[in-house]
Amino acid sequence: MPKIKIAHLTVGLGAGGTERLVTEMAISLNPALFDVHVLVLKKRDFRADLLEKNRIPVTFLNGRNCLDLSVIPAANRFFKDHSFDIVHSHLIWANSLAASLKGRNKLIWHDHDTGESMRWFDRAMEKLFVGKSDRIVAISDAVAQRIALRCPAQSDRVRVIHNAIRLDVDSGNGAPAAKPPFQKTGPVVGYLGRLDEPKKGVAVLIRAWPGVLNTHPSAQLVIVGDGAAALDLEILTRQLGLQKSVRFLGEQSDVKSHLAAFDIFVLPSLWEGFGISLLEAMSSSLPVVATRVGGIPEVVADGETGLLVPPGNVQALGEAVSSLLSDPVRAQDMGKKGLARVRGHFDMKMNISQLEKLYQDCMGRHD
Repeated sequence: MPKIKIAHLTVGLGAGGTERLVTEMAISLNPALFDVHVLVLKKRDFRADLLEKNRIPVTFLNGRNCLDLSVIPAANRFFKDHSFDIVHSHLIWANSLAASLKGRNKLIWHDHDTGESMRWFDRAMEKLFVGKSDRIVAISDAVAQRIALRCPAQSDRVRVIHNAIRLDVDSGNGAPAAKPPFQKTGPVVGYLGRLDEPKKGVAVLIRAWPGVLNTHPSAQLVIVGDGAAALDLEILTRQLGLQKSVRFLGEQSDVKSHLAAFDIFVLPSLWEGFGISLLEAMSSSLPVVATRVGGIPEVVADGETGLLVPPGNVQALGEAVSSLLSDPVRAQDMGKKGLARVRGHFDMKMNISQLEKLYQDCMGRHD
């Protein structure tokens, strides 16, 4: 039986959770059953190196943003030059483009967010094109529920395949360092992810930090990542007089070594489809403090692998962090249980097994 030809169409290949998931999906699919190509709407970014190292061809269309219409004819030429059985698209820009150019191929529309940040034209594009999909993949039950509310006619096409990470091999984020990649002067509370406000809630974390320092004056807050809100967050830090205990390290490629230097991981999002950074933290045996929004409660077992607090609640966030700093034995136990939870529920092998079955189902192939 011939291989199923898959094109993963995505927006970028940078540091975000979607970018990581697409990369690991492409690498992890069974090469005896699937022939995979990755098509990227934006310019080349660092995850392309890992794909090419694993002999996954990558094509870049060099688009600047979602309003760059030059990617439409470029994508059209690409699909005319290549024949695929399935186009698997990710995020609304790529999803809409894949639907608008759909030929005889099957289309899997992958939804990575609960939709609070969707702009009016994003919703218009979704309404116009989602009906052309053959299957819709949601990264969490929360995302699936929001799709059903926005697009009730498509709810029977939705399949939940939770995000996952590869635990068996290095996924390109660097090996843990023998010593911390930054100077530790006390317990470290860390955030790792895009600086995208208000969604990620990093400003809430910074505002909660004085309360943490009241009980743990030697604690450090380390923020790893970059984004449009970086400067505003640094200004807020200075306004609150927190420069000595809050460090911004920018985007880092050696994620594992930074996580290894953290004592607690915090994801203070105001909305979140899943929170793949939680899996990275939990796989490093870190206890987590996160918000009770979107798909996060599907990842974090509250009181067992971490603590969940209401979104935007400065006091509750600070108290949760302080409570774990005050009880390192409990924090360590949560970290161990977090690693076990990732191994049992969010190993990429499970994700890929579900995905391969979905592809075979789309093509009418059954075991």
